[in-house]
Amino acid sequence: MKKLLFIFLFIPQLLSGQYTASNGKTYDVGDTISIGRGSAVNGSFMYIQLNGLAMVSTIDRGGTTDDLNLDRRYSDLKTVIRKIVDKKVVGQVKKCFTIKMDALNYLVYIESAIKAGEIK
Repeated sequence: MKKLLFIFLFIPQLLSGQYTASNGKTYDVGDTISIGRGSAVNGSFMYIQLNGLAMVSTIDRGGTTDDLNLDRRYSDLKTVIRKIVDKKVVGQVKKCFTIKMDALNYLVYIESAIKAGEIK
């Protein structure tokens, strides 16, 4: 009976893709988030970067990692969380959101973006 109770209480949270961040907010797939200001020197977003095929084609044509950053013109806009995923970065697993801006997929490194003010 205890196992059944555990399943009903905790499995829905795992399946829904919820994540409680260091700012105390609980984010879920489908939530709308506010983009803040880019933290890179040129105003772009260091912790919101191209993802998927757009990233591969940018690197293939000689682009740098700065070319992967979300452009500063997206400051103060809103977007919807499409997925919440784990991404392995330099041996550490980091929680990330996937979002869509102008038909391109971007990966948001949640905790770093929050600390840098890139996510409000």
